[in-house]
Amino acid sequence: MKAGDKSWVKFLIIGLIVGLVLFGAFDLFLFNNDTLREKYVLNAGSGIGGYKVHHSFYALVGLVVGAGALFWNKKWGWIIIGFCVAGIIVHTIGDGRLVFIESVENYLKYAEVFR
Repeated sequence: MKAGDKSWVKFLIIGLIVGLVLFGAFDLFLFNNDTLREKYVLNAGSGIGGYKVHHSFYALVGLVVGAGALFWNKKWGWIIIGFCVAGIIVHTIGDGRLVFIESVENYLKYAEVFR
């Protein structure tokens, strides 16, 4: 891509669309499958040091990776960024709140909504 080239928008949109489809399908499958919902949503376990790390946090890390990838390959960098933004959007819609890390205690109180 050359300076002033706006084709990056196309790659960002590709990442967003792919991310919305994949993360959306995952959320629909997870929340509509009783066995998986019980195992991964309602039984968070002890988390990491008593904290649950949400998918939005992993997507945030992915944004950093995508930003770094812009120096290596601009097309893939924008696709990764779009994909990760979609992950944050879908996780926020699915949870009904924007959260990256929280105590397992707080999460389990919130997870009761999904029983």
